[in-house]
Amino acid sequence: NFKARYVVKVESVKLGKNDRTVSGNVTIFTRFENQSDVPKILIGDRIRVYGLVRKPIRYNNPGQIDLPMLLRSQGITAQMSSRTIAFEKNLEPTLAQKFMRQIVSIREHYRESLQDAMNKNEAAIIFAILFGGYAGIDESIVESFTATGIVHILSVSGSHISLLAATVTALGTFFRLPQKVTAGLVLFVILVYGTLAGLVPPVIRAAIMGGLTFIALAYDREKDARRILTLCGIGMLIYEPMLLFHVSFQLSFAATAGLIYFAGDIASFLERYLPRLIAYSFGITISTTIGSVPIVAWYFNQISVSSIFANLTATPILELLIVISLFTGLVGIFIPVLAKMIFMLSAVILEFATIIIDQLSKIPVMYVPTMNLFTGSIYYGVLILWLNKKSLPRVKITVGRLLLIGLCLIFLIAFNHRSNEVEVHFIDVHQGDCALLITPHGRAAMFDTGGIRESNFDIGSRVDLPYLKHFGIRQLDYIFLTHAHEDHSAGAGTILKRMDVGKVFIGHEPVDEYLRVLNLSKSDPLVSKLVVATEGTIINLDGVKIEIIYAPNVSTNSTGNEVSNVYRVSYGNASFLFTGDLVKEQESVLLSKTSRAKKVQSTVLKVGHHGSKTSSSEEFIDAVNAKFAVFCVGLGNSFGHPKSEVVEAFEKSGAKILRTDLDGSIVFRTDGKKLS
Repeated sequence: NFKARYVVKVESVKLGKNDRTVSGNVTIFTRFENQSDVPKILIGDRIRVYGLVRKPIRYNNPGQIDLPMLLRSQGITAQMSSRTIAFEKNLEPTLAQKFMRQIVSIREHYRESLQDAMNKNEAAIIFAILFGGYAGIDESIVESFTATGIVHILSVSGSHISLLAATVTALGTFFRLPQKVTAGLVLFVILVYGTLAGLVPPVIRAAIMGGLTFIALAYDREKDARRILTLCGIGMLIYEPMLLFHVSFQLSFAATAGLIYFAGDIASFLERYLPRLIAYSFGITISTTIGSVPIVAWYFNQISVSSIFANLTATPILELLIVISLFTGLVGIFIPVLAKMIFMLSAVILEFATIIIDQLSKIPVMYVPTMNLFTGSIYYGVLILWLNKKSLPRVKITVGRLLLIGLCLIFLIAFNHRSNEVEVHFIDVHQGDCALLITPHGRAAMFDTGGIRESNFDIGSRVDLPYLKHFGIRQLDYIFLTHAHEDHSAGAGTILKRMDVGKVFIGHEPVDEYLRVLNLSKSDPLVSKLVVATEGTIINLDGVKIEIIYAPNVSTNSTGNEVSNVYRVSYGNASFLFTGDLVKEQESVLLSKTSRAKKVQSTVLKVGHHGSKTSSSEEFIDAVNAKFAVFCVGLGNSFGHPKSEVVEAFEKSGAKILRTDLDGSIVFRTDGKKLS
């Protein structure tokens, strides 16, 4: 299948017999059997689309990038999946549409020229380096770029703008052009490149912020650069306030600020011990990192140690490729043979750069604990004090230093503080179950890990691992899986491969079924960590009691739900019950033994099967007698979960209802006496 994506300005929507005039943009996703089946569509063409329209949804967890807000900042307010698209050609495109069509055709010229001179993966990498986007690039390449901290080079960013500005400035100096002429050329080249890159909001932001700031710095107007950056930031937020919550804007602004305020001093210091070129390369990397640490910590929890070396070795090569490739694409319009020869040479240069990046990506990244609003504010407070240390009157220097030291101490205490409470997190994985237990001393276990049926979306790497890192979890003592359905177990495969895990308790289904869901082979050493759960097993984890109170054997006609293991966690007076998708018949079997029936009573119940009518019998609800009922469910899911009668049954029992589709991730904290 070949996937295609279109961003469409909507004129009208028809639902049944009702036709409504509407406004706004929608992203349309569709598939074709082959790339050759994709119809040629141009900007300004009209299409009629039949499919499912829905609001963009996010995994509503701390530290997760807010996709709906990100799309909204680009004017996109809905998404649509479709298999039926009818094209209605617009025979009279506007002048603006004609112009944008020409821009697209120029980009396609670059793509075709690259593909003619090298393999598709290499062409996709160089095209991404020029104009942004990961389409067609091997996932391992993207991971290597990410691990070395230079993944930003695969999307148009401030570094691209600065590179072009630096190149034009160097040419202006070489040809002894007047400063005003050179500055004008810089702005012209940035405008042309920004237009070629599509004039999408991130490109416009990078062009304005990076271009003007670079010009100010290039002509030793550091104070002007600071003012320009501030005015650009304020202007963009006035135009689009939602940018304040956009990770791209946050990172680009913070990194540019770090560059302006710290790069010069750091480079001057390093120049005492290192050659000038290396000192300034290190200075740029360190200063941009200093400016963006709290933001990087919140979203990604890691800083690439290898980025310094990557910026010193691979980045200059890639920057050279950008300049060469942009020039070669223009040459190709007039002399295609010469362009092909240069692009073939570019492929060799790229191969050399990717070898360096691949080797550097093996250097472990440095974990950075999450900074909240309090610790982040203190961090920037320390930086502001440090920057203003020279401007303090002599009388106030001592007070300023004491304040600086005090802020540093408060930051370190707050940064390393951990409460002595047990935490149980119900993580939003949409239509699936996933919970995290954290003990008073930071040890951890998970109960199910979520996943999406018949999907390539890796919930383990995209949701689970970021969540664990966000809360400082770097290893798991246990993973307790209720059964082998993807929406409960698929995320565990990636967690096992990327994080140190002690044991994984599984149900009585065939092990081959778990290997399929976890994407493990029989010969994989990780298989030794899979342990079939035994009813009656009790585990003490840092004072927290974990009981396997039910582990039914599989039957020949089982769907998987019938064999869900049931786990109970208790700490003092607080207790949590995890039932997977256990059906009513098995609930009755669980309650049939007095010894087991006594153990189901719990303070918090993870409601069975996402609130389906197949689970949560009245007898079972009464036996558990929970104060809180947690529904792990996806917003607008196709199953209609949770069913209204199930919600009403729990409300009738007196339990407080909490739902991951409406509330996002839900965190309980307890000292064994009180629960919040």
